[in-house]
Amino acid sequence: MKAVILAGGAGTRLRPLTNNLPKPMVPILNRPFLEHMLDSLAAHNVTDVIITVSYLSDNIRNHFGDNGYANMNIHYVLEESPLGTAGAVKNVEKLLDDTFLVLNGDIFTNLDISKMLLFHNDADSKATLFLKEVSDPSQFGVVEIKGDGYIEKFIEKPNPGETKSNWINGGVYILEPDILQIAPENEFYMFERGLFPTLLETQIPMYGYRNNPYWIDLGTPSNYLRVNHDILNAVDESMIVENRDILNTEGYFAHPSAVIEGPVIVGRDCFIGAGSVIRGPTVIGSGVTIGEDNVISGSVLWDGVKLGHQVILTECILADDVTVDDKVRIGNLCMVASGMNVTADLQPGISLGPTG
Repeated sequence: MKAVILAGGAGTRLRPLTNNLPKPMVPILNRPFLEHMLDSLAAHNVTDVIITVSYLSDNIRNHFGDNGYANMNIHYVLEESPLGTAGAVKNVEKLLDDTFLVLNGDIFTNLDISKMLLFHNDADSKATLFLKEVSDPSQFGVVEIKGDGYIEKFIEKPNPGETKSNWINGGVYILEPDILQIAPENEFYMFERGLFPTLLETQIPMYGYRNNPYWIDLGTPSNYLRVNHDILNAVDESMIVENRDILNTEGYFAHPSAVIEGPVIVGRDCFIGAGSVIRGPTVIGSGVTIGEDNVISGSVLWDGVKLGHQVILTECILADDVTVDDKVRIGNLCMVASGMNVTADLQPGISLGPTG
């Protein structure tokens, strides 16, 4: 089966982390998110992946190259201008000749795609949407369905009492190529407000696959931290990784007086100074230098970060090559862009990036 990954977004909700990096390439446990997604597709016998790219597209192409990944062929298709979700898929229509999968490039999930495909085929569906149950659907696109999953109605961000359904559009679709004939060419066109409502109006069979796997939109700072925390904490049994107390790739040096309280992942070639305390769930990238008497808890540090002495980091995100001066405190949900030098305390929720 072929899969289309929609990876052209600018990742504005994660700026300044995405100033120099497209959102699908932000690291999750020290690996680009897109690698995690491709590994999942390979496990479900996807043979060809079409990645629609736009913002900082060379970053994706240079990382994966043109020789494929995990025994899958990779095709890159550049959007010269924003086409929307359905428009982006319409733009690669010539590459789609059979049942195919579509995934939003900012959704982290362990959905069993193989079971969803079986449901799609058994229902003789033309479009099958993965539906996720949530307690509060007011910020999502809600889908109302019959008992067999036949979709009856879409409601975008419903008001309280407007719907009894708690099943939302999870951003993963299995589609038949002929439905793309409905979509206009070279125009901005959305699945949610264009193609799917049109299928509904014309009574083309469309079903919802109800399931409750791990699922998160990683496009906000809190969710980005949460997905790293959740994997380390193994909140879903399918996400368990061995030896989660301290994970490392090729070794690191920690002073005998340093304390590491897992789950923590430490990248290669890291240095952890005397008296420093690292409390999980925390991710430390490669080539990170941590000075003396620091306290780091619940944070994500990308590659090449350098911390002075007596630094306190609490549930924050530092991008590549950030330096932090002695005695600086960085609070919850702070984000610091690549290459920045932090010289003063950052209060919770502050983002620090280049000006101009």
